[in-house]
Amino acid sequence: PNPNPNPNPNPNPSPDTMSSAKDIQGALNVERRTWNKEEYEARAKERIENGEQEEGDEALGPVRDREEFRHASAGAAGPLGSERAFLRARGGDLGLDEMVGRTTIVAPNAAANKQGGWFCDVCQCMLRDSVSYVDHINGRKHQRKLGFSMRSERATLGSVKDRLAAHRARKAADDALRAKRRRQSAAEAEREQIRDYEARLEEEAAEKRAAREARKRQKLEEKREREAAAAAEAEEEEEGMDP
Repeated sequence: PNPNPNPNPNPNPSPDTMSSAKDIQGALNVERRTWNKEEYEARAKERIENGEQEEGDEALGPVRDREEFRHASAGAAGPLGSERAFLRARGGDLGLDEMVGRTTIVAPNAAANKQGGWFCDVCQCMLRDSVSYVDHINGRKHQRKLGFSMRSERATLGSVKDRLAAHRARKAADDALRAKRRRQSAAEAEREQIRDYEARLEEEAAEKRAAREARKRQKLEEKREREAAAAAEAEEEEEGMDP
């Protein structure tokens, strides 16, 4: 028997043989792809100037006038080295409770598929519930499309003072509004009492008029009865005097 089971007649291949085998496998003959950044940057700028749509972007439909769909203002302050604005705090309530039980068609494709949920006009996507909707509009993808970064502006002493002054002004306005409403409620309650009092007086006057009319009718009927009785007595007396 052969003590060497290796069928390769050349157990020590030469470097040329090894190189040929590697070339056949395709491990060393693949060049690394390089990108001309200046060329692609110029192309991107040209697309932006011509108003062309980026590859992979979807055509956006009409955007409703809602706070979560408003883009960042032109020239808004942003992080150093970034073209995006600082993250903007929401100024009011989203009004999600007002939409409970209501159906609004905002996307023809979604309506055709009979798919319900919360629709984002900016990202053109449907969210299954209000929780997913809030997570989406607070997320990076939505904020980036609006032109915001995920970094908030660092508070300064002046901004803190301005915010406190705004809170005081808002509290004073709310207090004034509540006081006005209390005055209006008190005036309305007083007017309601006056209306009730006048209604009671009118009712009492109507009852008195009705009582007077009833007494007049009763006296008139009694007078008519007396006249009828007197006429009957006079007629009987005339009949008794006839021969």
